[in-house]
Formats: sequence, C-alpha cells, structure tokens
Amino acid sequence: MTPSTPTRNLRTRTPVSYALPSRKTKLRRGDPQFGGPVPAGTPAARIVTITAATVATVCAITSAITSAITSPITSAITSPITSLITSPITSPITSPITSAGTNTRTSTSANTRAVVIITCQRRAVSIIITERGASDSTKPIPDRSEDRNFG
Repeated sequence: MTPSTPTRNLRTRTPVSYALPSRKTKLRRGDPQFGGPVPAGTPAARIVTITAATVATVCAITSAITSAITSPITSAITSPITSLITSPITSPITSPITSAGTNTRTSTSANTRAVVIITCQRRAVSIIITERGASDSTKPIPDRSEDRNFG
C-alpha cells in the first residue's frame, strides 16, 4: 500500500477577501434599481441608480469642458493670466470625453504662448493655464550682467 498524500481538512474556514452580499442586500425585480416602486422614506440619493448617476456625471463633465473650450477662455480667468494670452483659445476638444475617469485635453492658442490643460477627474474639472515659455520673442530678456564674475 503506497502512502497517500495528506488530505486538506475541508471544514477549516479560509479567509475570504471579498464580502458576499447577504439576503437583505440582494437586488430583486421589484427594487428601485430595476424600476420597481420606491419604498416610503427612501432617501433621494438611494433612488438614483448607479447607471443614471454615472451618465449624469459624464454628461455634466462633458458639457462643462465643452463650454469652457468652445467659448473664449480669457473671460473666465484673472487679469495676470490674461496678459499671457493675446488670442482667445477657441479650438474645440478633438475627441469627446466618454468616461468619468481621468481625461486630459490640451489646447494651445495660435501664438503658442499659452497652454490650456483641461483635466477631467471623477469629481472635479480643473482648467490649468500655463505659459508656453522661451520661444516667444516678445518676452523681455532678463539682464544677467550682475551675475558675471569680473574677478
């Protein structure tokens, strides 16, 4: 008789890394998520389904970014940054934003002095306007004569 390999005790509980839904939280056909009647006293936040909330978020972010890009951005920024932009940035978004994840769209003005970066995140839309840099000849060149060492 050959020695058998030790068998594993199947009655011992192994740790589970995810939580299984209980009977109380299991969705049924009559639940609001499936279009059933909403129980009395249910908060409004729980009536909205996850799909509807995701679609609403994406539509809000997309419309906010589209309106910020297609309309001149110089009217929505402060005066110190306005001096960096001599022509309004009106180029539209090249591809639509279709998810609520992080999306970045970059739009440059005609004179390439300013760069506008629109970042779409899960809960916020940030518009960052930065100066393109040293390629512009109209920028004053700083006098560095005081940095020279004459011995």
